[in-house]
Amino acid sequence: MKYVIAGMLILASFLPITAFAADTCAWFRSEAVPGDWWIVHGKCEMTMTGDKFTALLYDSDKPKFLRVKVWGTIQGSQVHASIETENSDAGVDTFDGTLTKNALYKNVLLLTIGGLDTVGIKFGPN
Repeated sequence: MKYVIAGMLILASFLPITAFAADTCAWFRSEAVPGDWWIVHGKCEMTMTGDKFTALLYDSDKPKFLRVKVWGTIQGSQVHASIETENSDAGVDTFDGTLTKNALYKNVLLLTIGGLDTVGIKFGPN
């Protein structure tokens, strides 16, 4: 058993870890509220290991304020993520979405719940 665990740890150490800093990562969140839209945005930090990712989304008005944490998996172009709003009693929401790659924006994740709550994350070298 200890050899299996040691082998898994060695294998995990070879998985590529990719990090995207705030200068190459931006985000928005829009949510339908009665009579209006609630929209926030800002810069973010994102790390990817294999098919798993974690993103820390910071507020544009207060750049050190962590507004949202996002973590999940990417399989091809399909994304499944959990999203937790900081300093809120809203709990963790589960979003599904897509990863789009193009020459202009590099990588764009679009996550949604029923089309009324959407999170977009753009990341990759500019």
